[in-house]
Amino acid sequence: MKIAVCIKLVPSIEGIITIKDPSIGVSEDDAKIGINAYDEVALEQAVQLKEKGVATEVITYTVSNRPKTESTLRAALARGADRAVLIEDDSLANADALNVARVLAKAIQEDEISMVFCGMEATDISGGQLPPMLAECLGWAQVSGVNELETDGSSFKAWRDVGTGTKALISGSGPVVFSCDKTLNKPRFIKLKDRRQAKKKPFETKTASDIGADVGEISVQYDNWSLPAKKAECKFIEGDAQTAVQELVRLLREEAKVI
Repeated sequence: MKIAVCIKLVPSIEGIITIKDPSIGVSEDDAKIGINAYDEVALEQAVQLKEKGVATEVITYTVSNRPKTESTLRAALARGADRAVLIEDDSLANADALNVARVLAKAIQEDEISMVFCGMEATDISGGQLPPMLAECLGWAQVSGVNELETDGSSFKAWRDVGTGTKALISGSGPVVFSCDKTLNKPRFIKLKDRRQAKKKPFETKTASDIGADVGEISVQYDNWSLPAKKAECKFIEGDAQTAVQELVRLLREEAKVI
């Protein structure tokens, strides 16, 4: 059985985010671009299933026009994926989630995939739209927000949080698309030997036309990009306890106006 993992490249949440231009967006000169954190969890789950003998091959799929994409995606190969497929096409520069899902579905269908893992959402947009759209394009079952999974490759049991400490159990059979919550597992640390081996693994770059994908006219245009407003500076109250309490009450009443 082959498992697909869909990967999105996003600005690292640990890096410095600056706006290049209000009409362009995040400056990639300053931001470190890496694999979406939720997708790392999805990849780890796929690799674990391969190590257990449930899967024979793990293939990653990415739609991106970012510079240095191949070198960034080699990290996915270092984490245990066997092969990487990059769909790189100018027509997809501003594609919406549905068009990306259509392209990924075409690429996945070419490789006779039986199971797909995606991150629950991307840390840049946090839309969470692609996994269910991909399942619809493939005509497969889908389970979202998975944080526990049991599968033998043909049937599965998946658990997901539904609030108030309650979990829902979804069982079924493949083919299926899973979107993974961060609590599903902990991605492994990449060793130096893994990075060296990743350089020798297959890496394919294709266009939308190469896989017969019909790219629609729907695209996303952002009118304005801006960083969140800075929070007010924190005030420190000095003095003994009684004086500090009196000053705190005064500030809450006169400045914050919450009492």
